[in-house]
Amino acid sequence: ARVRHRNESFLRRFTLKFVPGLVDNAELVDLCGIVSSLSQFDMYCEEVFDLAVDRLAASAPLMDLKQISFVANAYVRARHPDAKLFRALLKQVPRRLANC
Repeated sequence: ARVRHRNESFLRRFTLKFVPGLVDNAELVDLCGIVSSLSQFDMYCEEVFDLAVDRLAASAPLMDLKQISFVANAYVRARHPDAKLFRALLKQVPRRLANC
């Protein structure tokens, strides 16, 4: 139980102190991985998800289907709805599906 608590404490500190700085400079693939990983580990941080929204929405045309899926699922799993982001992601799906 102590090990799990220690890991959760580390993840919480990491999420609050270091991840916001990573979001600003992350490559697109890394940014998708950051929000996806945070949601999977139940380490939702509103600040991080808010910081990532503008970059993710603007970069949606560059995303492949896997990245679109990771980002959409991360925001749904974290219960962080953002209409601007979801509109940007949904615009890409028909174009990406046509390439399959």
